[in-house]
Amino acid sequence: MRDTSAENGGSLGFHHYLKPILFGLVIGILVSVLSFVGCAFLMVSRDIPQSLVSMLAVASASMGGFFAGFIAARMAHSKGLLLGLICGLVISAVILIAGLSVMRQLLGITLLIKFLMIIAASCLGGVIGVNCKKRRRKS
Repeated sequence: MRDTSAENGGSLGFHHYLKPILFGLVIGILVSVLSFVGCAFLMVSRDIPQSLVSMLAVASASMGGFFAGFIAARMAHSKGLLLGLICGLVISAVILIAGLSVMRQLLGITLLIKFLMIIAASCLGGVIGVNCKKRRRKS
């Protein structure tokens, strides 16, 4: 087995972080979709004001970003802030592309604030994921 850390001057290459990022993104997007579905059921069953709908959407996307960053950093065991940032940027880009395909317009500062909240949540998830202690199995 090759020691990639010695070859790269003590740091691991990006390929080491690719699997955790992709796995974190899949889990994060699934969490977001499930949360969006839950919010949709809530909106169908109750009369929800438009301002609350927007907040629920941001909360759902931020929850997905948090889990994406958490899972990616937990699997990589390092660089939680960076991995969370990457996951948050990718999830924001996916939401932007999906939104543009449906609405065909940008909303300016409101959209920027929503994306910053998603990125902040995923960075927080990354930091917590790296610093979360491993569970010990009881023997």
